[in-house]
Amino acid sequence: MIWRTRLGKGVFELNYFDLHCDTILRCYEERQSLYDNQEMNISLKRGVSGSSWVQAFAVWIRDEVRGAEAMEIFDGAYAALQREIQAHPGVLFQVRTHSDLEQARRGNCCGALLTVEGGSVVGGDISRLYHLRDCGVKAITLTWNGPNEIGDGALVEHPMGLSNFGIQLVEEMEHLGIVADVSHASDALFESVAEHTEKPFIATHSLSRAVCGHKRNLTDEQFKVIRDRGGLVGLNFVPFFLRQDGKAAVADVLRHADHFLSLGGEKILAMGCDFDGTDLPEGLTGIESVPTLAEVFLRHGYPQQLVEDIFFNNAYAFFAKTLTEAL
Repeated sequence: MIWRTRLGKGVFELNYFDLHCDTILRCYEERQSLYDNQEMNISLKRGVSGSSWVQAFAVWIRDEVRGAEAMEIFDGAYAALQREIQAHPGVLFQVRTHSDLEQARRGNCCGALLTVEGGSVVGGDISRLYHLRDCGVKAITLTWNGPNEIGDGALVEHPMGLSNFGIQLVEEMEHLGIVADVSHASDALFESVAEHTEKPFIATHSLSRAVCGHKRNLTDEQFKVIRDRGGLVGLNFVPFFLRQDGKAAVADVLRHADHFLSLGGEKILAMGCDFDGTDLPEGLTGIESVPTLAEVFLRHGYPQQLVEDIFFNNAYAFFAKTLTEAL
């Protein structure tokens, strides 16, 4: 299958870079095949095409899990990814270096970018960060919705910013070339991350609080901070983040994109769909829906270049620079 859209300036191949999915954790926990499955939003069989595809596979660590138990979950999901890579050479490989990213751009395969969702995997022990680095982790969502040793997530009642350990951790992450992800961060944590970091940071799967007032969404000021740092914000498909009543459709994704673009997000906006981590809005079913979504963006009046930037180029440029600097 070649992903093509038929609007805009004729027919063009659609490349895709997604900053967040929970698929590899589901594969591990449910003993599902990443290559061929019917139950999940992503399968390689449905997704691999002649186009370029880079997929960030997040290992989600629940709030209540810590330390050794959390690392056991990560190691299990990492092992599942490695088994899939070995079983499907030429179709799936892990993106560890800039040259790997270039290989993914050549198409006909999926370049897997490994991330962690939930800094409780570190469990207050910074030595665990080096294990994650050695496994090729390129970004860490600092919190999930609750508190951990790093700081407080978006649903904490009276949140605090980075702890002393959290400050040490984000500084070491910058040194190691692991990107800080502030999706799920409380407002206090976001502000603290901005204060104690120098490099760009990202929100892999977040939407606009001005459009939908959920605490998990970004304020305009937060978006501007990420924009001014040269980071990324990935559009999320969670229905209750798209609309307060949860009755979301593809048009609601456009509402959030429109708002972020009105804030100067042309080179910041990306995709962070949260496939296999959420129910999907009406009109989307999984990885096979991506070309259809791009056509909706084009019909809405977005220029072809802007669609290509949101769906691939912005995230690719960010990680091309990040992986080069990490050498």
